Amino acid sequence: MIELIEIHQKFTDSKLQRIEEAVSAEIEKHLLTSDLPKNAQVAITAGSRGISNIVIILGTIVKTLKAKGLVPFLVPAMGSHGGATAEGQIEVLHHLGITEESVGAPIKSSMEVEHIGDTVEGTPVYMDRHAYSADGIIVVNRVKAHTAFRGRVESGLSKMVAIGLGKIKGAAFIHRDGAMKMASNIESVSRVALEKSPILFGLAIVENGFDETALIEGIEKKNGIKRKLDF
Repeated sequence: MIELIEIHQKFTDSKLQRIEEAVSAEIEKHLLTSDLPKNAQVAITAGSRGISNIVIILGTIVKTLKAKGLVPFLVPAMGSHGGATAEGQIEVLHHLGITEESVGAPIKSSMEVEHIGDTVEGTPVYMDRHAYSADGIIVVNRVKAHTAFRGRVESGLSKMVAIGLGKIKGAAFIHRDGAMKMASNIESVSRVALEKSPILFGLAIVENGFDETALIEGIEKKNGIKRKLDF
């Protein structure tokens, strides 16, 4: 016998009103900790997941960096999505409204990676060649619970670093142990990537129950996991 019980669920509706101001303020604050020279190349990650206001967010990052004399560009950070091809990943971004024209910066797409180290468990760590060759990297992603696994970090900045920037080669190594080890693999791989690459900081995006931007916060890579806003 199946018993059905009616429930009422109330989702939070807090909403960020001034997105451009919030993004610009976080970039300004966290760039103070970097030591980038004028005309330094800065890679900005762009993922394959639908994120509310992502074009505005990426465009504001680009505008803020340019105002500081830096040279920003976007890199697709989506593991094997887009058919695991450079062209396919640009198409994914275009489908999300992310183009060179809409964000004001070039998109450098490639499946080529650099082997930048190994975890203590022996898992190789890879990173997108364009991003790794930049003077700095800003990791941008929505932070939320993952649908397939549980862990200290799930779907967020660490996942973007480990799987997104790892392209298909890095993603394959992280996925090989299945969902039960996904969280620990993401943590260990991203930890090495944070140490070995020019990542500056992350910009965590949190959405409310109505898929609206509720919070944007810069996360220094030295801070560790902070209220689930990883690193």
